Amino acid sequence: MGRGGTDGREGIEEKGQEGILRQVQDEREAEVQDEREAEVQDEREAEVQDEREAEVQDEREAEVQDGREVEAQDEREAKVQDEREGVVEPVGFARDVLGVRLWSKQEEVLRAVMEERRVAVKSGNGLGKDFTAAVALLWYLHWSGMFMPEAGAASGPLVIGMDVARYGRNRTVIVVRRGDVVESVRALSGIDTMAGAGQVIAALREYGPAQVNVDEVGVGAGVVDRLREQGYTVRGMVGSRKPERDLTCANRRAEGYLMLKRRFGERRIRIPRDVELIKELAGLRYEYNSQGRMQIEGKRKMRRRGIASPDKADALMLAFLDDERDRFFGI
Repeated sequence: MGRGGTDGREGIEEKGQEGILRQVQDEREAEVQDEREAEVQDEREAEVQDEREAEVQDEREAEVQDGREVEAQDEREAKVQDEREGVVEPVGFARDVLGVRLWSKQEEVLRAVMEERRVAVKSGNGLGKDFTAAVALLWYLHWSGMFMPEAGAASGPLVIGMDVARYGRNRTVIVVRRGDVVESVRALSGIDTMAGAGQVIAALREYGPAQVNVDEVGVGAGVVDRLREQGYTVRGMVGSRKPERDLTCANRRAEGYLMLKRRFGERRIRIPRDVELIKELAGLRYEYNSQGRMQIEGKRKMRRRGIASPDKADALMLAFLDDERDRFFGI
């Protein structure tokens, strides 16, 4: 009797322990289930967040794409309008007409030149500023009709301008113009003064000019003497001498370039598509002396800032020097 009561109590205790263990196990399983459900919920929320972010990203990309399409459409319409008006944008002009490749900053500058009246560019070496300026000027001349017209359109007196060099890096350049039209720009390297004089004589025989203007400074004096010895009428020009008619200039060289500037401004000149010539014209600078008179930057200063001698520009200026049709202040 006593033994059975003990066994009954032990069975009750075992069942009680099993119930506690099951309860603990159930609680653990419930916790695990809650954790799983929480993880699932977090995953769903993360998926929803990713979907929202993806939608926002898609909307942004769609907006960017729409903006690009609008810009592209605007560019196409502007291009069509420019073509109708006879205008070719400068970057396309450089690529299609001149056949040159530009880097991004040069393209940016050229587009700004088309859109703005004045464009400032930060200074720096090796950036191609002079070349970019030359392309911009070429584009303007092309658009405004200052390039060489159809053959046979030139009329007026035939004049030759010659800038003389002897060996070295500089070149002897002969420019031939008829009236307002430049018919030839011929650059010769590595020749002496006698060979230069021979080239001028050949041009004289070929063209029969009414006037020949030669830079008489330095080695040019020998060419002038040789031509006169051969019986040709030649006018020597010394750039450092005082101006003959325009007293706002410091010397003859400045006077000649001022005359040339007015021609471009009045569109009374037509030149070939010569990138070197335009680059030299674009690279010229002027300043004022202590008397307030204009003078062209000297060649030594030009060399210090990495600019070559403007041989073609000087010959062009000489070809148009003292044209009787040019106007001066107060005359």
